[in-house]
Amino acid sequence: MKKGILFVILLLSIVQIGLAQNEGIITSGTIIYERRTQMQKTIQEFVNLHPYMKDKSTEIMQMYNGKYKPFQVTDYVMDFDATKSYYAPAEKQPDTHQELDQMFGMPGQDNSVFTNYTDHKRLSTKSIFTTTLNISDSIEPIKWRIMDETRDIAGFECRRANGLIHDSVYVVAFYTPQIVPDMGPESFHGLPGMILGLSLPYLHSTWFATKVTPLTTTVTDSKMNKKGKTVSEKEFQSTIKQLANNMGGEDAGKYLIQFLNF
Repeated sequence: MKKGILFVILLLSIVQIGLAQNEGIITSGTIIYERRTQMQKTIQEFVNLHPYMKDKSTEIMQMYNGKYKPFQVTDYVMDFDATKSYYAPAEKQPDTHQELDQMFGMPGQDNSVFTNYTDHKRLSTKSIFTTTLNISDSIEPIKWRIMDETRDIAGFECRRANGLIHDSVYVVAFYTPQIVPDMGPESFHGLPGMILGLSLPYLHSTWFATKVTPLTTTVTDSKMNKKGKTVSEKEFQSTIKQLANNMGGEDAGKYLIQFLNF
């Protein structure tokens, strides 16, 4: 009898310890991400690839460097629950976003993405200059390698992972297991926890969470702009390839549309 009582007490203790350890786990809420794009390098690479601009590269960059700040900063909001996420630009944007948007509207900066991880489906709205499209496709797997490096992001201890998208584009992510859905900004996912930090060196862009708010919420696609034309991923790639060719230089166009391909 005493052994039975001791076993029950021990079992309850283990359960209480488990509950205490999971007390800080977040399963739904809102995350604010700050995206920073190093525009000097971005514009320099575009100009160097453009057949009609590269000869005037020095003059163009002198004009840019003397007038604009080096980074474009854009804020995004991501609502998430256990199985879905909705990511879109914040209503209020920093001054550097507005200033640079008037001069050089970057493709991809207005992306919004609704992802249903149960169905492995994604609906994205993406703009490139005057063209806006809705893209319906499946979630693509990302090859990740978890590293030992850690850092604090928005008050959460995050661990580094190196990844590859499209077989060759290098990406660095920092995720926290304290937020359990394996999601992240844009279309990034697949780590054992929420991605709070992200770097795409090829595009000179980073995303870092500045605020995490736990909330009991259910995410839907009701905020998505569905008025535009909906296309498949294959149709989208064909469209942006044509737009790239219309920019006056295939290599320059290809460089810009990389900002839409994640």
